[in-house]
Amino acid sequence: MTPQHLEQLLRQEEGVTLEFKQSRDKLNRDVYETICAFLNRQGGTLLLGVADNGTVCGIEQDAVTRNPSFPKSGAFKASKSLFKG
Repeated sequence: MTPQHLEQLLRQEEGVTLEFKQSRDKLNRDVYETICAFLNRQGGTLLLGVADNGTVCGIEQDAVTRNPSFPKSGAFKASKSLFKG
């Protein structure tokens, strides 16, 4: 995903194929529910560290290494540029 594509997604509203989750330091149950909903439909894009209004709030920098359930690879790979200190 390019920075330009990410900016475009952040300007959109959440919908059937786009969901924002704050998830600063852990993956709450609603993250898994969203993933299941995407898998049962046509797929979608889940942006972690983003508030419902599209504002990037980031995730804690050590959340990925500290929390074994945080995604580390593939489509869910965290981008260091989105970390907020």
